[in-house]
Amino acid sequence: MQANNRAAFHSSLLPTLPNATRRPPLPHLFHLHIAKMAGRSLMMDGPSWLGTHKCSWSADLSFYGHERELVGRIGSRAGSMAPCFVSYEASYRDIGPAYVKAIGRGPTVIVLLRSAMSWVVSAAEHFQRPNEGCDPYPCHRNDGLEDLVASGCFWQPGQPAANAALANGAAKCTSSGRGNYPFPMFAVGRLASFKAVSPESSMAHVERVVAEVRQLVENSLVGLTEAYTASLCLFRHQLGLPVATYAACSSLCSAGSSSRRLRVRRLQQLAQPGGSASAPQPPLPRHVGNQAVDAARQLNISNTLSAESLKIVEQAMLMYTRIYAHGTDVFLQRVTEAEDRAQVRLLC
Repeated sequence: MQANNRAAFHSSLLPTLPNATRRPPLPHLFHLHIAKMAGRSLMMDGPSWLGTHKCSWSADLSFYGHERELVGRIGSRAGSMAPCFVSYEASYRDIGPAYVKAIGRGPTVIVLLRSAMSWVVSAAEHFQRPNEGCDPYPCHRNDGLEDLVASGCFWQPGQPAANAALANGAAKCTSSGRGNYPFPMFAVGRLASFKAVSPESSMAHVERVVAEVRQLVENSLVGLTEAYTASLCLFRHQLGLPVATYAACSSLCSAGSSSRRLRVRRLQQLAQPGGSASAPQPPLPRHVGNQAVDAARQLNISNTLSAESLKIVEQAMLMYTRIYAHGTDVFLQRVTEAEDRAQVRLLC
């Protein structure tokens, strides 16, 4: 079935982007937790880095699996309690209206993006764990990326005719029973809605969804897992918090770290179709972020997949790849502006 046509976000539903030129009261912060994109790291680091605290009314909900309950609590409690930090695997289409109802505006949303091919490898590996100690997830849901490609997991957004020939509904490809991620649109599902795009969706519909998600990214605090610490420092600046005097930020551009900005651009280039088969480049140093292995995963994926399967995966992830590329542009532009205003180097 064709996914329902969805209009772009009305201005009243958009996240609230803070004004970095002054120190306002800290807003309601919602981390749009996308699995395998440094979500748990930011869930733990966010409150202390951003000068706030976790919302007490969400503490017993873990960070996934109770989205409807979370939406209800936002609607009933967020408006009567001090602004706080929530990290949850929820879609903005669901939580945005709840905040508007409770506080009269959208929350300040934090989004971390990760290079598509690196995310694919990590997501596949997540369900290749041993058959013990995997609770609450089913164990060993796939036998690697070639297995997932053969099972039809990497359908092509906007190509309904081609998708009709794929194995459809295989257990390896669905999220039912907490199985694998819906690979082509998992991140898009968090940023918009999991019903936003289906294998039957037209290219015109895909284009509308991409435009909607780009709008959400532009109105959010957007960072990259490949530049995790620099992203947190940027968020501090955008929230009006000190950066130059914050030790973890002021020391980012120490001796020997002169190529980080170019490396972020290199990852953006690698994310384009065909980029993963490029000649290997040195991986990102660890101080760029806590996901330094991403670069190596992305650069070596051509050794994991056949050329035909690699092309299928790249095409399947192209919808998200475009969003990641746009997010990277927004991130780098904001880093440049923050460096000028705060007189500190975040990327060298």
